[in-house]
Amino acid sequence: MLGILPPELITIIIRSAVAQLCWSDRISVVHLAQTSKTVYKEVAPLLYHTVVVSTPYARLNQILEKAESPDAGRRVFSQTRELHALYEFSELPILTDVFPSVEEITAGGLSIVMKVLGYGRNHQDDGWMPIAPVTTVRLHRLHLLLTTYKNALADIPGHVLDCLTHICAAAPDHTSPRDWAGLATDPGGWMCRLLDSLPRLTHLGFTCSAATMEAETIVDKFDVALFGNAILAALTYDRVEIVAIRVIGAFLARWDDFISMIIAVCEGNDRVRLWREDRSIGEWPAMVCQDARLGQSIWSEALPLKLLIHSRD
Repeated sequence: MLGILPPELITIIIRSAVAQLCWSDRISVVHLAQTSKTVYKEVAPLLYHTVVVSTPYARLNQILEKAESPDAGRRVFSQTRELHALYEFSELPILTDVFPSVEEITAGGLSIVMKVLGYGRNHQDDGWMPIAPVTTVRLHRLHLLLTTYKNALADIPGHVLDCLTHICAAAPDHTSPRDWAGLATDPGGWMCRLLDSLPRLTHLGFTCSAATMEAETIVDKFDVALFGNAILAALTYDRVEIVAIRVIGAFLARWDDFISMIIAVCEGNDRVRLWREDRSIGEWPAMVCQDARLGQSIWSEALPLKLLIHSRD
């Protein structure tokens, strides 16, 4: 039947059906994609546009390894434009009171991205080596959540960074010397180096959270004013439309400090926005999937200062 319809009409019919079912009934969308090559060609970009991948890596490894050829599984991700990389520390077997360190959380989220891009660990120097890299990956939005910018930008290939228009990662943590050093000594320079490595970026996001045993210390010693000076440097870039900050968990104790920072340092600039995330950080895996289904993100939920004050009143 499809053969008698104009190609443009086929595209409209398929995409309309998939848009309504893509998150609510993905099984039906998968079955639809399997009906013919013509349908698959139209469905795949919508089906895999937004992908949430978390640790443990079992599902990711299944996708990457079950295909007939080494890189066939990775072709799935060539359709992906928005990737959420989530380190599910809550699912790790915790036998004592020892929680993963900031470095472990960062490495976990980054590993997801690198696996998707076709890289594996080189255990000789603990770096990354290409296994079956997908040079056709064109991510536009990358949500690193608990992974810090320092490690991500050092390891993610340049051709991926060049395509990003939206990126959200964890705010720098002072307990990680590698992560904090650049911000502490030169906050403006730190931000400029970050943005210069992302030439198409228009939306920048930071998640302020503390999910380790050192949470109380991390929150107490986080220099909000210093962080604000870095944000101020981002505002000198005309292409940066929104700098969004998500405050969650123990960091909510510093909420008023973030409000004061926007007033004092950023002079209430509407491009700087805050999201008071009252949901529990322990619910993060479900939260991320739910937000992705609803099309919500840090940039849609964060509010400028004038709206925050209005909602508080």
